[in-house]
Amino acid sequence: YPPEAFRLDIQGKVTIEFTVETTGSVSNLRTLNFLGGGCDAEAMRLVRTLCWQPAVKDGQLVRSVMKLDIMFRLDPSRR
Repeated sequence: YPPEAFRLDIQGKVTIEFTVETTGSVSNLRTLNFLGGGCDAEAMRLVRTLCWQPAVKDGQLVRSVMKLDIMFRLDPSRR
């Protein structure tokens, strides 16, 4: 959890849009909403670290645009 978001008790959803290239790499990464507290940067970092499988169309690998919601929720017992 981003330290600033924890300190400021920021919770919510970050929606990320990106392109999965034919190699499985990620490009054109952007957030569609701003949550703040470092959550947006952490969501983008997470998307870059995951292994993505490219889309297949007619037996060929193709680029695809993805949207992913990442939820940031604090454990009530740790607040």
